[in-house]
Amino acid sequence: MIARMAQTMTTPDLRHLISRLLPRPILTATFIWDWSRWRREHQVVAAIAHRKTRNNTQL
Repeated sequence: MIARMAQTMTTPDLRHLISRLLPRPILTATFIWDWSRWRREHQVVAAIAHRKTRNNTQL
């Protein structure tokens, strides 16, 4: 039966099924704060690099 289902299911269907069966990681408050801080810092660095590139290409 599983082989028959695998033949009729599309790749997105299989991915969705597998993702629903796998346990989700537990996010701690520390992880969320650390990720948020890293993201804000990364956005600042990216914005500076973007401005440098835009300023250097203008005549």
